[in-house]
Amino acid sequence: VPEDQVCVRLLLVSGLKTDLLLAPKDSVEDLKNRIFNNWPSDWTGERPETPANLRVLLRGKFLEPILTMGDAKIPIGQTTTCHLLIKN
Repeated sequence: VPEDQVCVRLLLVSGLKTDLLLAPKDSVEDLKNRIFNNWPSDWTGERPETPANLRVLLRGKFLEPILTMGDAKIPIGQTTTCHLLIKN
């Protein structure tokens, strides 16, 4: 992981996962848009209708879309696992 970025490992309930590199100033909304627009091809049957249908869970708390990675205290230069929930 580059020292100026954060790596978010998104984990679905089904156990499927993918990693995204983001800047600390990127918001949760940016993360949701990026995963929606670059939906992993092996995540068939799980695709949400819109990015708004995605919820990101970190340490038992839902992350608000306006929070940045820095605001959420996601460490720079490391990989942090978040759960990704789909609410259709």
